[in-house]
Amino acid sequence: MRYSNNLDDTARIQTLKDGNARLRVCSDGRVSLFYAHYNGEEASNWELVSSSYVTVPPGCNRIGKIVSARIDECLVEFYSESNELVSTLKIKALSNPAQDLEWTKNLSSGFIVDYEVKTFEGNEFSVEMAEIVTDVESAGKWFGGGHFVRQEWPLNGACLEVGPHYPFDFGPHGINTLVSNHWVTSKGLAIVADPETTFFHVGLNAPKENTFFEAWTPNGSRRKFHTGVANILRPQALPLTSKMRVGDGKLRLQSRSGFCDSKYGAFSQEHPLVGWRNNEETHPIGNLALEQKNNSALNKNNGGSNKKKICTMRVALLAKKNVREATENVLESMPKPTKIVDTNLTRGPKWSTWARYKTAVDQEKVTKYAKEIVDEYQYERSIMEIDDRWSSGYGELEFDAVKFPDPKQMVDELHNKGFKVTLWVTPFVTEQTKAYQEGVEKGYFVKSKVLTPGHSKPGFFSWWQPSGVVAIDLTNKDARDWFLNGLKSLQERYGIDGFKFDAGEPCFLPKEFETKIPMKHPSEYTRLWSTEIAKTFEICEVRSAHHSTDSGVWTRIGDTFSSWTTSNGLRSLIPHLLTSSIVGYPLCLPDMIGGNAYGVPPSNELFTRWAQANVFMPAMQFSIPPWEFGAEVAEATKKIMQTRSKIIELIEDLSIESSKSLMPICSPLWWLAPEDENTFDVNDQFCLGNDIVVAPVVYDKQRKRDIYLPKGEWKEFEGTKTFDFSKGGQWIRNYEAGIHDIPAFKRVV
Repeated sequence: MRYSNNLDDTARIQTLKDGNARLRVCSDGRVSLFYAHYNGEEASNWELVSSSYVTVPPGCNRIGKIVSARIDECLVEFYSESNELVSTLKIKALSNPAQDLEWTKNLSSGFIVDYEVKTFEGNEFSVEMAEIVTDVESAGKWFGGGHFVRQEWPLNGACLEVGPHYPFDFGPHGINTLVSNHWVTSKGLAIVADPETTFFHVGLNAPKENTFFEAWTPNGSRRKFHTGVANILRPQALPLTSKMRVGDGKLRLQSRSGFCDSKYGAFSQEHPLVGWRNNEETHPIGNLALEQKNNSALNKNNGGSNKKKICTMRVALLAKKNVREATENVLESMPKPTKIVDTNLTRGPKWSTWARYKTAVDQEKVTKYAKEIVDEYQYERSIMEIDDRWSSGYGELEFDAVKFPDPKQMVDELHNKGFKVTLWVTPFVTEQTKAYQEGVEKGYFVKSKVLTPGHSKPGFFSWWQPSGVVAIDLTNKDARDWFLNGLKSLQERYGIDGFKFDAGEPCFLPKEFETKIPMKHPSEYTRLWSTEIAKTFEICEVRSAHHSTDSGVWTRIGDTFSSWTTSNGLRSLIPHLLTSSIVGYPLCLPDMIGGNAYGVPPSNELFTRWAQANVFMPAMQFSIPPWEFGAEVAEATKKIMQTRSKIIELIEDLSIESSKSLMPICSPLWWLAPEDENTFDVNDQFCLGNDIVVAPVVYDKQRKRDIYLPKGEWKEFEGTKTFDFSKGGQWIRNYEAGIHDIPAFKRVV
């Protein structure tokens, strides 16, 4: 093995090797990743996969010192002008036996890039940080990172401003309820960030500084965010697109010294975690808080001083043959579920009371709704979900006696009609409830020493309903047991089958919150909601997720709008589904067909096309019933459900397998042809398994569309035409797609 140590100052470049991956490390902090193509036993050529660099802190010499290097590891040190060690770049091959990070388990052909920067405690909420930057364009087309309000596919079309990377409800720069720490590209690159990254911030093609006039336009970047849907009424959905603003062309991954409200490059923002301090010495619950071993040279250099702290940005860079191999390897590394998923949702649609009745739901309406579904219109069903305001108060796990005079009779009747019954719950409790009085006496709620803006008591905060609430402290096992016992009591007394677990995002916590066991990262709250609460029940769903792939529960796409657009409307449905699939949440529950009807209800055509797009997905969910749109839409929906009946067994089998492996149920077109460049930009088609390609219509009044089919022989799913593309994938131009047609194709075996 080639090895060098105590290198002289002339050493400027070192090359590392791991499997097919090669990494060229420069003493100025640049790292270039290559994929080595082999001809026999020799690497015949290296293909550039990504170009990255670390941001050297101000006041440092731009050229560092490579102080040690060998073929599977390298150390670069950066010094200030006064010769003080300020930052270190440590790189190890994934196969290096000294590399023992849990989150990199099963990753291969790549390197851990570990960048540490010394920061001053006095600047806790400054922009001091450790930053790793990767060029976007040279790495190809980008996918992953989580759900956004405006969901671009691929991500190259987005202009994602640098901001906090944890689950939000309509977040300050567009991040939404499901968050991932990895990205893959069409060139076979995978970037996986350490899920334990403190004060983690991400930007992708972030917009450059505002001009004076841009700052005051809808595309400008001056905004504040408190909680909930504060950004839902923005004139432009976020993130902005590359057509709206000029971006910097970089993926920026940052571990900062704190959350701040005004130091985000081109824009300022205020969000709920500004001022929150983590506890790096306490590592409480589950895989998200692993024991940390910090033998940093910077800590040793500090001489035990507590006036300085270390920001650490750590990522794995993988070089694979193609984007599918990169995605598969990342999914292999993720925590797996320990139980097989309940497949009720695959066998029949879920029916929710929310979009139809909102908070005006009551027993009479639920009973009438069920009779319409079963007796009058004879639709299939799996679950009746009773949404917001079934209870006597938020956090009170008891039916409202006025609205629901005999819940046991109602549940029995629903069971007799073939429904499982679930209830909507959140981790929130209002003050005017028995639950609050009991919980506050026992210390079961998240605390704070300061007031959240708009509230007169510490610990209270705003959400999407007008009443202030407190949050259950999910780090407190006694509080979790208290909440779980209340849910199980509902099951025992009324026969409730399961629950819809809404919220769970850490944006819904009080300002400068404190939990019984201090959290290192705010997403630990999300993880606990999924793995310690929801996972307890056989029939359940969540909407928030971050590093909780082992929960194995259905994960819903956040509330969608009744529109055609990529801004959280119909054209965002497929990109959201595909993003869920490649970041480890294959059990994707699309939101309600037709959207939530916030303000404007869906048109007849939008509802029909939405149902068509949804029919080949893992699960279906109705709320506004088809018959409210008239006989034509009701009949069209019946035809759609007949199509569904032909694939239920396949979807059920794929769901069971995916709940064990995390591999997609529905996948991008490039999953079938990962080296076919035509597949990378297709954002309105998807695959079900390996043998069905679906190309629904997602534009208003469209009756023809272009469709791309990968290499192979294909036949219309419900027609007779065949397409022999055995020599390579091809476009089908102007394919007929009438209002009752669902363009779909199955492989000819």
